[in-house]
Amino acid sequence: MFEHDEYEQHRFFRDDFSGQALGNRRFFDCRFERCVFTGANFSGSLFENCRFENCDLSLIRVDNSRFHEVEIIDSKIQGVAFNELNRLILSFSFQRCRVNDCLFSDLALKKMRFIDSELHRCDFSGAVLVEADFSGSDLTGSLFNHTQLVRADLRAARGYSVHPLQNNVRSMYVSLPEAVSFLSALELKVGL
Repeated sequence: MFEHDEYEQHRFFRDDFSGQALGNRRFFDCRFERCVFTGANFSGSLFENCRFENCDLSLIRVDNSRFHEVEIIDSKIQGVAFNELNRLILSFSFQRCRVNDCLFSDLALKKMRFIDSELHRCDFSGAVLVEADFSGSDLTGSLFNHTQLVRADLRAARGYSVHPLQNNVRSMYVSLPEAVSFLSALELKVGL
């Protein structure tokens, strides 16, 4: 479907790229709106200053792809190994997305934004999420193990369970009632 190896300021609208090989292409300042990418292979591609809106990015392959200043909005993402992205150029964000069963393990995602999103059963083990923003997101079933959450903002986030001794939570922002999960992780008994 892609005729060229490079696209600049192009708008893709209501295109279906399911199962297609879209690897080794470069996209600059492109907009993808209401596109379906289920099972597509993005391996080796560069996305710079791109926006995906109302897209289905489930089961895409992103091996050695580069996401720089990529916004993903109102989209569905399931079963994606984001930890296979090229780690040298890496900055992207999610807003009002359903991001389920995805791997973010061992990635450096400083100041990453997961705003008002559903992040069920995602693996953040070993990730560096310093100053990450999870405002308004549901993290039910997500795994944080040896994760750097220094100054991360989990206020108004819900459904998370972060063990304070297995993660670096220094100066992390939390709110009630989720903050009580720290007490249960330490096996404290609270009474009135």
